[in-house]
Amino acid sequence: MEKNELNSYCYHFLLNSTLQPKSIYPVKNAIARAHRDVLTGRYHLPNYCDFSKTDSPKEYLEELINKTKLINQNNEPISSIELIDILQKKYPSIEFGALQKLVNMTLKYLYLLSLDTPSTDLSEYCIDIKKYDCPIDSKILSLLEKSHTPWTRIQKEEYIIVQKEIKEYLEEKNKTIESNLLFDLIYY
Repeated sequence: MEKNELNSYCYHFLLNSTLQPKSIYPVKNAIARAHRDVLTGRYHLPNYCDFSKTDSPKEYLEELINKTKLINQNNEPISSIELIDILQKKYPSIEFGALQKLVNMTLKYLYLLSLDTPSTDLSEYCIDIKKYDCPIDSKILSLLEKSHTPWTRIQKEEYIIVQKEIKEYLEEKNKTIESNLLFDLIYY
């Protein structure tokens, strides 16, 4: 999918979000916005909410992204699941659903901000949409038309199954789509 083609899908979303595309802190803003998205499930995410008051996964994620520039130990673009796994090791008691949403929404926002390069310089980061998963929430799960655990209680095994279903759905609808993240941008 070409940048101009994707811009039409993203324009309305960017316009109505609070990403502050002209900010000098794109990573911090993307994570803050993703954190707010996770908090939509706060009544079902007590561990995430407790941690977000002190030793916060969002601060750790920011440190991690700024340190790695989204490149893994093999010098390849880092994937959603790699970031989720790192956070899960650091915060084993936090709900998987919260971590996947925090990571995937952050990557989504960073990708969207990277489309607006003149106003937000993310050129030092290795943003690779092909490595990013679709953020799982109730609307995404309902679009799949299959029965799944709510995103706030989802575990890694089911998350992987959902991402596979998203990939299959995209392959069936449009053979040129290379990223599960686009499911969120196109169909949400």
